Amino acid sequence: MSEITDVEIGKLIEKVDSLERTIRDNNARLYILEKELTKAKGMGIGIFLMAIGGTSVITSLVTKWMNQ
Repeated sequence: MSEITDVEIGKLIEKVDSLERTIRDNNARLYILEKELTKAKGMGIGIFLMAIGGTSVITSLVTKWMNQ
């Protein structure tokens, strides 16, 4: 069985620490992207509902105008 030197252990610890920092950074970025996606979905639904409402109003006005 091979023995691991102190230098190798130190390098391994350094790599693990670097990986932990990278994971924390990526988690923070993911959280920000999720918030933006949720906000964009809400805006998309709002725009869609406004378009439906606007179309309804225009249709109603045109119908009233044509029936006069």
